[in-house]
Amino acid sequence: MSKNSSNSLLLIDVRSTYNVGAIMRSCAVLGISQVYVFGATPYPKTSKDARLPHVYKRATEQIKKTALGAENSVVVTPVKDLKSFIKQKKDQNNTIYALEHHKRSRNIASTAPHVPWLLIAGSETDGIPDEVLVMVDEIIEIPSSTLKQSLNVSVAASIALFQLTKDESQLKTLQQRDTN
Repeated sequence: MSKNSSNSLLLIDVRSTYNVGAIMRSCAVLGISQVYVFGATPYPKTSKDARLPHVYKRATEQIKKTALGAENSVVVTPVKDLKSFIKQKKDQNNTIYALEHHKRSRNIASTAPHVPWLLIAGSETDGIPDEVLVMVDEIIEIPSSTLKQSLNVSVAASIALFQLTKDESQLKTLQQRDTN
């Protein structure tokens, strides 16, 4: 699958290294090469890592268990100032999507993504903070047919990433077929 290098993902307070690794793997499959992390979200060692060695070594080893090599192709960048970061992405003409069950949310299937975009996924227990939700362009959700209204964050992020990239990927596949 082709790279969707202009599109990216932001994880806010996703606490599980295994979820982070699984999300990175989905990103690699779908051609998303940039993941940003904020708050309590663990991340693999970076080139200018200021964390103590035992902290980044443990996080990196645990993430590798589910990333299965995606840590070599997906760049993970910590974000220090969340509001400034989102504003910067907006200034770069990114459409900001929040994946959240919310009174303003729309079914993700009815979303026609505008490229480039940033998808935000949050904590499984607390979701995305309200101060972030007011900054986004659109809140999207995966519809549920049961009383349980949430999925594991790695599953939900993967579904949303697929939905947002599928039309772009299908168009690129058709263009490649036409040139061959």
